[in-house]
This record gives sequence, structure tokens and C-alpha cells, in this order.
Amino acid sequence: MKPPLSPSDYRRLELIDPPRVQLDPWRIKLYSGLKYLGAGCRSLVKWLQSTCWRSPDVEIWQVRDRDGRIWWHGHDPVSGRSIHAVTEAEIRCWLEQRWHLYPGSSRRID
Repeated sequence: MKPPLSPSDYRRLELIDPPRVQLDPWRIKLYSGLKYLGAGCRSLVKWLQSTCWRSPDVEIWQVRDRDGRIWWHGHDPVSGRSIHAVTEAEIRCWLEQRWHLYPGSSRRID
């Protein structure tokens, strides 16, 4: 068992800092450059997904509220128009309007 340390030894040990790692300035620049490059690549992929890889088909989906009613939502990537929380009759009307704006651009679903 080690003998207890004297108060002067405690004070001396408290002043000791762990060695700090110093990075070269070029490494700091490299790390920050890689961080910005990664953010730029993510932005490019998001842009490609939103413009080039998106299907021109109309997206239609339904949600049910807590009372059990069904509400329809739709998005037209060609025009950028959207419709939210409407009845089935309203979504059908919206689709008909789109069909007249862009004839032949949507597939018929039977």
C-alpha cells in the first residue's frame, strides 16, 4: 500500500495538465475542407433527387383522422402544385384539372 500524499504533493499534481495534441494548420484546413465537401455532396444529391430523378407522375395518398374520416392529399411534380386534406370528390376534380392542363401526361389507372 502506498503512503498517503502530502498536501504539497497534491497541489503539485493538480497543476499538471494532460498534454494537448496540436494539429498542423494544414491538417485543420484539410479537415474543414473535407467537411464542406461532404456537405456539398449531400446538397448535390438532394438537388438531383428533387429535380432529375423524380417521377413526373402525380402522387396521391390518403390519411385517416382520429374521427375515422379519410382525407386525400396530392402533389404534382410537373407543376409543383399540391392539394391537402380534401374529400375524394375534390381530389378527383383536382386530377381532372391536371389532366386538362397536361393532356396525355398521366397514365390511366383502371
